[in-house]
Amino acid sequence: MRKALELISLLLIGYIFVGCSENVPTINSDKADQTRIFQAYKVSYRAYSKELTATAAFHLNNTSGEIVKLTGKSEVFFEKEDMEWQEQGYYQKTGNKFIEKPAFKYINNDGQIFQNKFTVKKIEFKQDNISLQKGAENVFKCKGPDMDFNESVYLSLHINNDDVEIQADMSRNDIVLAEHALDEIPAGTYTGCLVRRNFDTNVHSLDRGGVWESEYYSNQQQITIK
Repeated sequence: MRKALELISLLLIGYIFVGCSENVPTINSDKADQTRIFQAYKVSYRAYSKELTATAAFHLNNTSGEIVKLTGKSEVFFEKEDMEWQEQGYYQKTGNKFIEKPAFKYINNDGQIFQNKFTVKKIEFKQDNISLQKGAENVFKCKGPDMDFNESVYLSLHINNDDVEIQADMSRNDIVLAEHALDEIPAGTYTGCLVRRNFDTNVHSLDRGGVWESEYYSNQQQITIK
């Protein structure tokens, strides 16, 4: 069950960017049935670069429906500031400060207000000079709040100009990598970070509901794989 939920979480990451598809049509919100608008929110923070990105997307019925562009009296705010429309089909706001409990405010064309706030949970390495062994279970220390049921954790390694994510488990203050988790990773020393994701469908909305997701990237650390 936990594996299935982690897969759902990964899919939700992509859902908010459905607007990137050129095949998805766009409708203005003042032409849409307000009860059919699905809301999607995401906040991502990268501690190693001090970059925060907040994203809001609106669709008809669900994440694969028509993109809704807010027009007329409809608007969306992040931390009380207007979010900017992106040509890819979503709204965005960026910053350089970590916000533990980010807040979105959406006003539809009927003047109804929807306030949504959730928690971004930190995760950080707790030890330096981490050395991991291929073909064995690996455990190293981390710090951060306990995991919730819908959360997932990954070790992200920068390899050949690409970021490769390796699924991990978090048990109290331990990160656990399964015995064969590193089988496809060449031995070497890499720059890496921990990634913590959470999601829920508990969104203040009308009939079609919505989803929110949080994402936290830790400070970076050198990781040696032998």
